[in-house]
Amino acid sequence: MCMARSSQGRLARPWVDIPKYVGNRLQNDIEDRDPGVPLLQKKVGSTMKTSEKLDAAMEEIRSRAAYFGAPSLRNGVLHFGETSIPKPDYEIVTEVQTSHGCTASIFVAQGDGFVRAATNIFRDGDRAVDTLLDPNGPVIGPVRAGDAYRGPADILGVAHDTYYEPIFDDAGEVIGTFLVGFPHEDQ
Repeated sequence: MCMARSSQGRLARPWVDIPKYVGNRLQNDIEDRDPGVPLLQKKVGSTMKTSEKLDAAMEEIRSRAAYFGAPSLRNGVLHFGETSIPKPDYEIVTEVQTSHGCTASIFVAQGDGFVRAATNIFRDGDRAVDTLLDPNGPVIGPVRAGDAYRGPADILGVAHDTYYEPIFDDAGEVIGTFLVGFPHEDQ
């Protein structure tokens, strides 16, 4: 924690690195509970609507990525600050899954489409990285146009309630997208 001085020289209110502080508090909260149950279920159970769960998960994935710095695309690789995506440990998407019990991915723009660069989705025993965002699905158009998409979408053969939010660079170009989603309850 740091103390800042006001313009009059008095000590101002303490400030902390909010994303790091929230992440640490969240991790401590998780460790204080049964690790087998996602944090969101521990706090509110089934009383939250899917849209509220999606909002909470999106806020966390966005905050965790922003902690590393501003997004940029360098040589086809998505970066947040100096951190490239994917990091070898897939920290961001794994922590979002742990906290919210949801599917989470980060896509990087490639040509007219998007390629999954980090995910907690597994296919044939491996993380489903390098898989494409469906070029014929309902998500691609809004995301390419710089708009978020909320609604049903197929994720590698499984129907989900989803929330996709574009990632912009400093020039306002779409360079990727975040995804959080929950499988349809009827599956």
